[in-house]
Amino acid sequence: MEDSGGLGLNSTSAAGFANYTSAELALDRVLHAVALLLAVLGIAWLFATTMAAGSVLQLIGVTTYGVGLIGMLAASAAYNSCYPCRAKELLRRVDHAMIFVMIAGTCTPFALSAFPVGDGLLCCTLVWIVATIGVVLKLAFPRRFERLSLALYLVTGWTMFGMGWAYADNLSNVVLPLLFGGGIAYSFGAFVHARGRLPFHNAVWHGLVLLGASSHWAAVANQISYWRGW
Repeated sequence: MEDSGGLGLNSTSAAGFANYTSAELALDRVLHAVALLLAVLGIAWLFATTMAAGSVLQLIGVTTYGVGLIGMLAASAAYNSCYPCRAKELLRRVDHAMIFVMIAGTCTPFALSAFPVGDGLLCCTLVWIVATIGVVLKLAFPRRFERLSLALYLVTGWTMFGMGWAYADNLSNVVLPLLFGGGIAYSFGAFVHARGRLPFHNAVWHGLVLLGASSHWAAVANQISYWRGW
C-alpha cells in the first residue's frame, strides 16, 4: 500500500523507496499481521455463512470480495516487509495494482445481490473495467500516472456508495453508514499517505486501511444477515 524499507527517518533511498525507522517498520508489520489474520478469519466466516443459505450470485460476490481483500493485504505485507532490492519494485507494482482489485471486489457482492440484475451487472462491468485499467497502469507504467491512479481509486469506491443510495431499500439499514465510514477512512488515509514527511505516516495509512476494510467487511456481513432475514 505504500513504500517502506531501510533504516533512516522518512527519507528516500537512491532506489526510490522511502526509508523508515525500526519502530515505524515494526508497527507497520504488526498492523499487516493483524490485518491478514482478521481478513482470513472474516472471509472464512462470510464464505461459510453464504454457502449455507446464499444464492449462486451471492456466493460469487462474497468469493470475489474475499480474493480482493486478502490478495490486497498479502501483496501489501510482502511489499512492505521487503527491503529495497530488484524484487521490491515488482512487489510495489503488484501491491498498488491489488488495491484496484480490492475496491472492485468490495463492490461486487452488493452489485450482484442488492441491485436489479441489469443494473448490478452494469455496475460490476464498469467497476471492473476501471479496475482493469488501474491494474494495467500500475503494472505496465510504474511510478507514472500517480494522480490519475489516485483519482481512479477514489472515484471507483465512491461510485459504489453513490449507487447504493439508489437501492437503499435492498440494503441492510447499517450498510450505507458502514460503506460511508470505510470510504472516509480510506480517503483520509490517502490524504495522510500524501504527507510522506510525517513520522509514522506509513503505519497510520495502513491503520486507516485496516479501519476502512473492517468497516466494509461489517457492511458485507450485515448484508449477508439481511439476505438470511436475521
